[in-house]
Parts: sequence; structure tokens; C-alpha cells
Amino acid sequence: MRRVSLILPFLLTRLLFAEPAVAPASKLSHESEASAVLASGNTDARTFALKQSTAYQWDKNKGTFTGSLLYGKSGGIESARKWDLGVRFDRELSEVMGLFLGYQIDGNIFSGFESRHTVDLGGKYYFIRTDETKLSTEAGYRYQAEKLTSQTTNNNHMGRAFLEWTNAWNKQVNSKVGTEFTYNFSTRNDYRINAEPSLSVILTDVLSIKLAYLINFRNLPAVAGKKQLDTLYTTSLVAKL
Repeated sequence: MRRVSLILPFLLTRLLFAEPAVAPASKLSHESEASAVLASGNTDARTFALKQSTAYQWDKNKGTFTGSLLYGKSGGIESARKWDLGVRFDRELSEVMGLFLGYQIDGNIFSGFESRHTVDLGGKYYFIRTDETKLSTEAGYRYQAEKLTSQTTNNNHMGRAFLEWTNAWNKQVNSKVGTEFTYNFSTRNDYRINAEPSLSVILTDVLSIKLAYLINFRNLPAVAGKKQLDTLYTTSLVAKL
């Protein structure tokens, strides 16, 4: 009995003053891009491009907020206005598999739509996942509602496939290529292909230079008279925090 009375205070002391188990560290990251083209004299043009991404990761979950803006004037007349805001939630199921849910609102009057709401749901799989190289694919369902410049609305049910490859060539240089294919089950022959290869060169622990070429192909343009293909080349200064 005496031994029990001595052990109990010892156990209580250990429970009360024991160091708590270390929880998995949360991670917050932020990346901003900016580029500008200003011309005066015989050519009067101004174009600005801004892009940002903020992500918070905890346990096997990741939440991401993104946004971008492209605005331009030429000869005092608006020539570009493209913007988007999006949120996405990712959940890892294993080292190579995961699920995602995303929402985005965007607009581009020069492509024929004033605003567009997009909801994505699907799965992700990694073929390669190392510190230097990553190769992954996504597949899922997309719902999209577009308000067109012709004052009509499209509600589309779509299938989506996405392939992304990233590679760090050395400590200063890395590249990325992402390709997305969507097919509209609501409208025949309406398929879309988006791709963006990019190359980044690290300058400091925070700053880098990024060269990117964005390709947007839409087999059936949003409104009659618009082109099927839009491209955008940018050289941006990137800050990572």
C-alpha cells in the first residue's frame, strides 16, 4: 500500500508537467508577381500584370487563395482587362493520391464574357514526387456559369483533365509546364485547351525572375466574332515569402 501511495504522486506529476506532443507544423506561404510595359512618344501603351498566390498547409490539408489582373491601354483606349479570384482546398489521402475542391470567378470582356463562375471537384495523382521533380495529373468534374457580353448566360457541365510537370535543374533555375483539357458535355464540339510553360531564375532568397507563356484555346468562342486562341507572354519579378 505504501508503494502505491508513492507511485501515484509520481504518475500525477508526470502527467501534469510532461511536455505536450509536438503537433505537425503549419506552413504559410505567399508568392506575388508583377510586370509592366510603359511606352510613350510615337507609341502610347501601358500594360500591367499582377498575380498572387497564398497557401496555408496543415496536417494533410492545404488551402490556397489566388488572384490575377491584366490591364492595358493603347492610345488612351482600353485594350486588355482580364482578372480572376479563386480558392481551393486539397486533401492528401496518401503520398501519391489526393482530392481537391475549387471555386473561381473570373472575367475577360475581350474574350466575350463579363464574368464566369467555375466549380471544380476531382482527384490528384503523382507519378513522380521528389524534391527535384514532380509529375502529377488531375481529373474531375467542372461546373461553369458564364455571363457573356452578348447578355446571355451559359451553364455548362464539363469534364476536366490536367497534367503538370515541375523540375529544379539546379539551385537557381526551375521550370514548370501545366496543360489542361476540358470538354463541355452541354454543348457539342466545345472543348478547351489551356497550357503554360514557365522558367524561373532565383536572384535572392526572396526574389526571382519568371518567364511564362500562357495559351488559351477555345474551340467554340464565347461569342461570335471572337478568336479561338489567346496567348500571353510575361516576364515578371516574383517575390516569395
